[in-house]
Order: sequence, then structure tokens, then C-alpha cells
Amino acid sequence: MLCKHYPEGRCQNCGLILPKRRPKYHSDDCYKDFLNNHLWRFAKIEAMRRSSGKCVICKDGTPAREVHHKIKIDDYQGYSCLHHQSNLQPVCREHHNDLYHSEAKLEEVPVDGLVLNAFGGI
Repeated sequence: MLCKHYPEGRCQNCGLILPKRRPKYHSDDCYKDFLNNHLWRFAKIEAMRRSSGKCVICKDGTPAREVHHKIKIDDYQGYSCLHHQSNLQPVCREHHNDLYHSEAKLEEVPVDGLVLNAFGGI
């Protein structure tokens, strides 16, 4: 889920050669795509738009009220590759609570005297 970093003179979102007078992104759409995948306030709106505001787990049209990160994030400030749309799930409050609490339990489970985090690390 890490982003590619393109050299100077290339679009920082897609890698295309930049046209004149465009310092970072080759088009407004490319800039919007970058924001929708890296800045939380845009990413959560895009995730809700993509799911039509419905919980992706319920499948019965229940309104989504939360956007869950599949890979947990601690700091929502600034840019992060953890805001990629592939890491976001719009869910209802019930499912968000279930997902959040199941992650917390995973982090607290001791294995042979060690406590593993949600990724299986120590």
C-alpha cells in the first residue's frame, strides 16, 4: 500500500511527464485522485460516495456512519497512504464497533508470553 515516488518533472500521482506550468500533478483530476487517496477529509468522503453511503458489510442498504481503516491508523492528520480507497470500508456503527473491538482484542492476545499486535507483530 505504499505509494510510488516519482522523480522531479513527473506527476506525483501517476508518473506522467508534467506539462508546463504544472509543478506536481499533470491534471486537476490527478490532483483530486491524489487527495482522495491520501488526505483523510477527502478520502472518507470519496469512500462514502463509492458505497453510495451504504454499509459494505450489511448489504441491505443500511446507512454507513463510519469509515473503517482495514489497516489501523493512529494519526489522521496530514497525508497518509493508509487513506487509500483500498484500505477504507464504509460501515454502519454496529459493524464499525465490531471491527474496532475485534482489532483491539487481537492486539491484547498473549502468545507464549508475548503480546501480538493486529498484524501479528510483537
